[in-house]
Amino acid sequence: MDAKPWIDRYVDRLKADGGITSPAVESAFRRVPRHRLVETFCRLNPDQTPPVQVDHDPLNPKPPDLDVIYSDQVLCTRAVDVGFTSSSSMPPLMAWMLELLDLQPGHRVLEIGAGTGYNAALVAEIVGAHGRVVSVDIQEDVVAQAARLLAGLGYPQVVLRAGDGFFGAPEEAPYDRIVATVGCPDLSPHWVCQLRPEGSILVPLAHGGWNPLVQVRLENGRISGKVMGHSGLMPIQGELATESPFNFTRGLAPTLEDARELPLFAQVSMDQFSSLCYFIAIRDDRVFVSLMPAGYGLYEESRGVVLVRPQEGNVVVGGDESLYDELRDLYSTWESLLRPTLTSSSCRSTTKVRLRMPRGRGSWIENSTGRFSRCPARRLGERPRTPHRGCPARLHRGLQTPVKRRWNGPGGSRMPEELSAVCQISRSAEA
Repeated sequence: MDAKPWIDRYVDRLKADGGITSPAVESAFRRVPRHRLVETFCRLNPDQTPPVQVDHDPLNPKPPDLDVIYSDQVLCTRAVDVGFTSSSSMPPLMAWMLELLDLQPGHRVLEIGAGTGYNAALVAEIVGAHGRVVSVDIQEDVVAQAARLLAGLGYPQVVLRAGDGFFGAPEEAPYDRIVATVGCPDLSPHWVCQLRPEGSILVPLAHGGWNPLVQVRLENGRISGKVMGHSGLMPIQGELATESPFNFTRGLAPTLEDARELPLFAQVSMDQFSSLCYFIAIRDDRVFVSLMPAGYGLYEESRGVVLVRPQEGNVVVGGDESLYDELRDLYSTWESLLRPTLTSSSCRSTTKVRLRMPRGRGSWIENSTGRFSRCPARRLGERPRTPHRGCPARLHRGLQTPVKRRWNGPGGSRMPEELSAVCQISRSAEA
């Protein structure tokens, strides 16, 4: 079946919605057939019933399959008991990220997270025959399938590697652009070392249940960046992976069984919703985002939960009602700062170890000998009685997340000299 009518409608919709803004990205979307890079996907149901796996023949597609593949939704292609492990991202997000990358013919690009290979093919179309696209994925079966299907479409400039994306692909470096298509708790120093001096990195940095999309550049030997907006992507696996300190889609039903309804203290439009949650997460790691029921709030195991439900126009509290006052104070601070938006935040690098750590956790840090060791967990802002060797006595309050640092094996090891200046990434939001 000829899929051209579906592709044309799909691209026209992406243009009309503002996802595609340049001729190069438009041409790539028209030339790469998404359905040729998919063999199975999960059909997500709006009624929250379990998704249904669909076996798709890329050479003989069915109209219902094409309707899903050329929609604006994510295509989940690998699933385990705890959720999905691989996908083809939402096309509007993919288009926006390609526009932000500002790819040019001849560019060398490193992609972290191969998925179906669709994004790598789009990048290959833009960088052309003299460019190079290296895509790394930790799942060997994902890489094997993507390589096989891409070969059938004819993209010799795309190289797929099975491995941990944290380490990048040094054998193909340096790169003009590096893009992560997975949510990352921090920036890998390996990516920085594999970047050309004039290059840039586009990475979704996990924060507060969201993945703010950050564009990072090297300027005078230091890392700086800008939050470009909101994204939602699967979390990275491997060395960079860490359990999120923020609570996302908690099972709230038991806690809210005897909840009390209180007045809504804030009227926040949906376009401001992510900015408010982002801001609260900078100030308080008890923040969470809930999908069912929809809303945001604070959760503390010993005290309960407060949940703002914008669609219902109320606030519910299960447990200690003082949580309501604490959340209202956070909202008031956001108001007093004239409601700073997601995109008013910036990033900076530091050679000092300054980490925001969640309760009861620690982090790998570089000590004075240049080796990595375990830093004991402390409450945010608490001054230790005896500073741990290599740890600062003051912890930085800012947009930061804990990072497990272990280089070249357990127990800590000598860090490559060229990484020493970028071994810690400190992210702070500017009001």
